[in-house]
Amino acid sequence: MNQYLDNPKVQQGRRLVHANVLTPKRDASMPIVAVGDGKEIFGYGQLSLCFSARYLGENLDLCYLRWLHTADAVHVAAFLRRPVTTDETRGPFPAFRWNPHPGGGSFTGHPAYGSAHYGVVDITQVMYVVPMLPSLAEPLDSTDPLFKLNTDMWEKF
Repeated sequence: MNQYLDNPKVQQGRRLVHANVLTPKRDASMPIVAVGDGKEIFGYGQLSLCFSARYLGENLDLCYLRWLHTADAVHVAAFLRRPVTTDETRGPFPAFRWNPHPGGGSFTGHPAYGSAHYGVVDITQVMYVVPMLPSLAEPLDSTDPLFKLNTDMWEKF
């Protein structure tokens, strides 16, 4: 975080961000969490950073995560325009892939269309770590691994 303190955009806020970097490398072993309101799950994401920020005079505890989406939605939608593969439909558990960013239109500074989709959520919306594992058929160095949500891992779901 300190390496960006001389950046003019960082200096505009004149504040330090206090954060915990949870994972040093981008790999499949990073924790994937369920995000929701305590009753319903809104989505799943890979937890990358937890931090505190001050916004409109209020201290907020936030989490930065990379979003996952169902393999069906990611690939059938306008992003890759390909049908769902047999690997993605095989087995009893839902399949997920990294969610490509929908793009920012003409707004400056938004991630490019199809790039990794990251987001910030309030820490109270992080419900629990989910048993989401890379598919056994995926290569270990895959940039877009197929994840399976193992809802019966501990026989509690």
